[in-house]
Amino acid sequence: LVMLGWRGWRGRGSAVFQYPIRRVLFYSLLVFYMAMSLKFSFLPPKLSFWFWVVHVMYFDLDPYSPHPLAQVLFFLAHSLSFSGSLVMATIAILLEATDSGFVASRANLDHVSVAGAWILNIVTHYLPACILLLDLRLSQSLIAKQYDVWISPWTQTFAGARVLRWRDIAKGIWACLGAVCLCGLWFASGFRVKEAYGADVSYAMVIPVAVTVNATVGLLLMRLVNRWGEDLTDDSMALLGDEY
Repeated sequence: LVMLGWRGWRGRGSAVFQYPIRRVLFYSLLVFYMAMSLKFSFLPPKLSFWFWVVHVMYFDLDPYSPHPLAQVLFFLAHSLSFSGSLVMATIAILLEATDSGFVASRANLDHVSVAGAWILNIVTHYLPACILLLDLRLSQSLIAKQYDVWISPWTQTFAGARVLRWRDIAKGIWACLGAVCLCGLWFASGFRVKEAYGADVSYAMVIPVAVTVNATVGLLLMRLVNRWGEDLTDDSMALLGDEY
């Protein structure tokens, strides 16, 4: 994975590297999730692994499909996966900073050693964020095409611009709140941080942090994708200009 990631990074998102790396990541995440679920029965109910399911689903989607439904699914899965990975990493940092015995409590709760708890903590909370950031670097053009977001003044100059604006606003709302919605679904299912992670944390502190991180990451992601889309459009117009 390190070698593929380095070659992909040097390739600056070249399509030569995008597909095989996505396949490697998908099967790696799938095997890991299945193996860990069978080995440790206490992991699947945790919110971290709910997001792992989203990560696996995202990397299984075809980023090259021009089908409208495929584009919608790609956007929903990627924005949820990317924002969720950073939300979970931030919450993990917050729990570790406010509760010095957080990892030790997890080790006792999950019946593993402290070293094992640290490894699980890193793999479940920080590794997904690193993988999704690498994927964002690798797949800029693919993500821009599948998001199909054009939040810029020129969209007001043609028929149907209002529909596009409302569509992009809806996408922005999902990007800014999707991860929080999944967290809410996890809470609605009867799970709690204390029982799942052994951390005595104030929801009045965690919830605003999660909402703020999700909203900030969503806004930045939409802005980046919009800029990449504008670059693709400029390149296409330049090619048309050369032809004519």
